[in-house]
Amino acid sequence: MTAGDTLAPAQRLVILRALMDQPEYTGVDSYLHGVLRGTGLPAYLSTVHALLDWLATQGLAEVHTVDAAAGPTIATLTQRGLEVATGTDRVDGVQRPSPRDVGAAMIAAAGRLAGGDR
Repeated sequence: MTAGDTLAPAQRLVILRALMDQPEYTGVDSYLHGVLRGTGLPAYLSTVHALLDWLATQGLAEVHTVDAAAGPTIATLTQRGLEVATGTDRVDGVQRPSPRDVGAAMIAAAGRLAGGDR
């Protein structure tokens, strides 16, 4: 098992949580790369692409590239991805959110619903 294999489940959760907090549940690869760096789980941009591809194959995110030559890769959270990010569903290969994270996600979701956001 490599260090990347050990970090990947946590990195996948961080990506799902980052998408959950974005307008339209959508983010670009460079943003997600920065989020991972900011959480102490740095990854090469190519690793971010591999993580996004894995999330897409699991049905947790939809991923597409604007321009195959040099354009950004864009990821959008799916309903199932949202459920995994909030802890209401589990997928092998994605770290389970902590109880504190789940509570914070539920409070944020309730605030968005009350405010009419998303």
